[in-house]
Amino acid sequence: MANKQQAEDLRLQADESFEKEDFKEAIRLYTAAIRENQKDPSLYFSRSLAYMRTDQYCYALLDAEKSIALSPQCSLGYCRRGDVQFAAGRFSDALLSYQVAFLLQPNDRTVFVSMTKAKLALDSFRQREKLDPWLCTGVGLIFGAIIAVADWTLAASPSLKHPVLIVLLTLVTSSCGYGIGRAYRFYLKIQRDGMLQPPLESNQDSEGM
Repeated sequence: MANKQQAEDLRLQADESFEKEDFKEAIRLYTAAIRENQKDPSLYFSRSLAYMRTDQYCYALLDAEKSIALSPQCSLGYCRRGDVQFAAGRFSDALLSYQVAFLLQPNDRTVFVSMTKAKLALDSFRQREKLDPWLCTGVGLIFGAIIAVADWTLAASPSLKHPVLIVLLTLVTSSCGYGIGRAYRFYLKIQRDGMLQPPLESNQDSEGM
């Protein structure tokens, strides 16, 4: 009983720090509260949000998962997991989390709004994923055409005298554009995945996991 009371006191202090936007102090106090009571899902739920505010999405996701494990029938943990996944650009995963939360709490408008937002973001992401490489291809094609025109109009002796050379140039530049577009999308994927990876030197208290 004493441990639970101590945990509650620490939670209240953590809430105050969070309200003051002192998120690092809030994390420290939530962690101390968790040491006193590791079975309270609300502590992990709250610390998860504090981690989100400091862009520590890996730890935020771990706390959301712990909150779900302790209270699998509560929609709040799934919502928090969805919030973390959405912030990290994992829109498909976020949508699934919100859908589970909606099944548990179908009358919660906040969950419905979050689910709709994730669906729109996922649709937009998939459209951009298909479109970006072809946009870069078009840019490469235009770039090749500009080089060809400049060669004909500005050079004293044009290098691209044969139409086949012009075609080859535009094919090369457009192919480069497509490759750059694909590489850019791959870079974004690596960046998103990295947001949910723990840092090389983990600073989360093992007792507070």
